[in-house]
Amino acid sequence: MRITTLEKILLNGGGNYSNGELIDYNNGYMVSIRDIVKINLDAVSTLNVLKVIDNIINTFDIKETDAVYGFWIDSGSMYIDISINIFNLEDAVQVAKSTSQLAIWDCNLNESITL
Repeated sequence: MRITTLEKILLNGGGNYSNGELIDYNNGYMVSIRDIVKINLDAVSTLNVLKVIDNIINTFDIKETDAVYGFWIDSGSMYIDISINIFNLEDAVQVAKSTSQLAIWDCNLNESITL
């Protein structure tokens, strides 16, 4: 991941990343299926965040064909996970609950839904 991509994620408050590029979803719900790490952005330089992300991308193998790396920024922390886009709200909530998630992201409204 290049620094400019990381800057876009930071400016946007999060994003989805796969195969070297940011992926925008306009429909459905982003649901984490595997939490990876939480980074305190106040305690780590941007360069070190980039190194952590590069390490994650090179270490974690995404086996699901439609999964992406998800980045979520909230209260000074960046959460990194493996996420999938689910079109149906009921299905998204069911998957999120099965993986003990606290929220999902509504791609159409660009807002989180607390579970």
